[in-house]
Amino acid sequence: MSISYDEAVLYDAGYIKGAVEAVLFASGGAVEEKKLAEAIGVPLSDVTACINELQNEYNNIRGIEIIRVGSKYQMRTNPVFYHPINALMTLPEKKTLTSVLLETLAIIAFKQPVTKSVIEDIRGLSADHAVNRLVEMDLVRECGRLDAPGRPMLFETTDEFLRRFGISSLDELDKITELALIQTVNLAKAGADVIHIGDDIGTQHGIMMSEGMYCEWIKPRLKRIIDSIKAVDPEILIHYHSCGFVTPFIPHLIECGIDVLNPVQPECMDFKEIHDMYGDVLSFNGTLGTQTTMPFGTPDDVRRTVFTNLDIAGEKGGLIAAPTHLLEPEVPVENVLAYLKACNDYKF
Repeated sequence: MSISYDEAVLYDAGYIKGAVEAVLFASGGAVEEKKLAEAIGVPLSDVTACINELQNEYNNIRGIEIIRVGSKYQMRTNPVFYHPINALMTLPEKKTLTSVLLETLAIIAFKQPVTKSVIEDIRGLSADHAVNRLVEMDLVRECGRLDAPGRPMLFETTDEFLRRFGISSLDELDKITELALIQTVNLAKAGADVIHIGDDIGTQHGIMMSEGMYCEWIKPRLKRIIDSIKAVDPEILIHYHSCGFVTPFIPHLIECGIDVLNPVQPECMDFKEIHDMYGDVLSFNGTLGTQTTMPFGTPDDVRRTVFTNLDIAGEKGGLIAAPTHLLEPEVPVENVLAYLKACNDYKF
């Protein structure tokens, strides 16, 4: 049975939902929400409500879904079903983002609009190839020129960037921070005494990034999380973990509000030096090497190291005299027993 447009309007929300589906399906791309409302001839709020309903209906592992791309909406196949679709239709091969492309893309996403010279200042490397590849992949586009000598080209991310990373708008770029805030604040409200957080920011040979980059990208987000925890309960202890050499970052971690540093890895950091510098404001967890003393030392080596580190901490304490990480299978049982006995035997 066919019905006229005027008769269809009588179906109200049902008609609008069907119209939204039809327009999005027929367009094949992303459509501005305002244009959807104009095409259907209904208020914007009605279109928004119907899209929300459709998205909820499609949440039950349906073959299609409606995603938001900035101020637009698009109907697409559910990525869950990529393999059966590809088996039938031989879809174009997915283009892989290398670490260089990801780093460059991250800078553009957070700094946009941005010039190549700014990207190069941050990464310390030429950005020509990476930016050109991102433009070819439709993740980045030119968006004008900077009003400065030479009028360098500016770059920004595209709608395809939002689709590729499964976000609706640039406001969601800090999703990891927002999720961490929700988790940690809820833990604080639940009455936690200690909250463990961390990022690996060091390797055994040096720091993973410059101090400048850390202070610009990581530090403000870590401080925001810790400040939110302390706002709930100032007495909560923040136990912060990073493997590797992190000595240059310790003053920044203290400014962020951490209370316990885990670990002080003896393969690349000296506990006495770190304790002399920061023992008045920090406690420490883990100073017994899990790559050296625990697997390859003797029981006497283990005992001596435990006693030495506890002597450094002194009567005021501030040290959990533990291994720096999980004990691997190659650690002799005798060394584990020696560690436990040393902790039990130590007297000031």
